[in-house]
Amino acid sequence: MERKRKVPASVTVAGEVIEGVNLLVPAKQRSRFFEAALRRELRRLLRQARNAQDLAILNERTARLDRETDDLLKLQADPFE
Repeated sequence: MERKRKVPASVTVAGEVIEGVNLLVPAKQRSRFFEAALRRELRRLLRQARNAQDLAILNERTARLDRETDDLLKLQADPFE
């Protein structure tokens, strides 16, 4: 992924979140910390959306194959009839 220029953004965050971040990183590194966390979460959400889309495709194709299999089984002769 190509890195674009940085754009300033203002967000409001709960005080306890800032306190927790301050325990982990110096105040001057907060932006870097938040950007890394947002990138990870964005990747996770995008992967989750792709997985859901893939699952929907697999389910649709499975249903179609099940119907085809049922049709083929109906065409087979029952040897006990």
